[in-house]
Amino acid sequence: MIPRSITSPKKFIIGQDLLAQLDGFIKDFGNNALLICDEFILERVQQQAVPCLEQAGITACAEKFQGECTDNEIERLRQVVATQGANIVVGIGGGKTLDVAKAVAHYSHASVVIFPTIASSDAPCTAVSVIYNENGEFDRYLVLPQNPDVVLADTRLIAQAPEKYFAAGIGDALATFFETRACCYAASLNLVKPVRK
Repeated sequence: MIPRSITSPKKFIIGQDLLAQLDGFIKDFGNNALLICDEFILERVQQQAVPCLEQAGITACAEKFQGECTDNEIERLRQVVATQGANIVVGIGGGKTLDVAKAVAHYSHASVVIFPTIASSDAPCTAVSVIYNENGEFDRYLVLPQNPDVVLADTRLIAQAPEKYFAAGIGDALATFFETRACCYAASLNLVKPVRK
């Protein structure tokens, strides 16, 4: 019999208004957090998440993602982690922001918490970061040793995203169903890479 496997985040939490409760979800992973944010959510993170973390005794710094998950952006943010002494990286935004957060956490040996703001990406749950070059063209996949420690899905926030992202998420879910079915029937390898005999 061919072994079957699945890989997923350690915790997946669904709720509303989770930015102001962030401390309760990350306190078990460390006490110094770098929050990597999309530009549109940065001010909200500074107003809601940073104060709640600091009140809980967790050092927090919100940093704006520069828009592309490149080696240079990963290295820039890794230096911020090192300077700050952060032991938790929190990605808040769309797929590229989440991918850069996962890569930065991996290279920094830090825990990673993922906070998606749209429903149109696989990035929250996967053990992969898609790396681009400086021209915005695909470069490579960075396969990570594990999935995110925590995914926080704030349904109120996700529902406020532009409709095109929600529609894209539905399309992605439908495509993923067929991809998964094909992989299952073919007994092909996935990211867990089960041993075949």
